[in-house]
Amino acid sequence: MQLRFWGVRGSVPTPGPGTVRYGGNTSCVEVRVGSEILILDAGTGLRMLGRHLTEEFQSQALSLTILLTHTHWDHIQGLPFFAPLYDPRYRVRILGCRGARRGLLHREAVAAGAGPRQMLVALGYSSWGEGQLESELGDNAWLTVPADPALLFEVPIEQRYERAMGLLGLQPWMLAPGAGRA
Repeated sequence: MQLRFWGVRGSVPTPGPGTVRYGGNTSCVEVRVGSEILILDAGTGLRMLGRHLTEEFQSQALSLTILLTHTHWDHIQGLPFFAPLYDPRYRVRILGCRGARRGLLHREAVAAGAGPRQMLVALGYSSWGEGQLESELGDNAWLTVPADPALLFEVPIEQRYERAMGLLGLQPWMLAPGAGRA
C-alpha cells in the first residue's frame, strides 16, 4: 500500500513558501493498493493529483474511486478542477456516507439552478486574530442591521448599502471618515 498526501490543510488552502514542507492544499490523500487507486476527500489537492494521474497514465483507461468523508467545502472544492472528470478514458466513482451524498446532491442542485429560489452564501474569514472582530465592532468599523429578506434579495446590490444605512436611520453622507468618541 502506498499513501501520498496531496492536501492536508483545513478550511482554507494556503499554498506558498511557508507551507512547502507539509503543503498548502486542502484534504486529498491518494491510496494505492495494487492496481486500485482510492482518493480520500476532494479538496484543492485533487487538482494536482489529477494532473499527476493524467501525466502518469497518459492514454490508458483508468478507474478511480473518490471517498468523501463529508461535503464541507474544503473537502470537495477540488472536484471542478479534477481533469479525469472531463476525460472519457477515466471512470470516476464518488462515494460517501448518506450525509455526504445528500450534501453533494444539494450542492449539485444549487449549481444546476434547481436549488432554493433565494439563498445567501456567506463567506467567512478564518484568519482573524483573537478579539479582532470585537475590536473592529468597538471601533465602529462594522455597522449591523436586522436581517431583511427584501434588502438581501430584492434590492439591487448597488443600492443595498444606502438601504441598510436607512434601516439605521442614517444616510451615508452623515458618516465621518474616522471613528471618534463623543
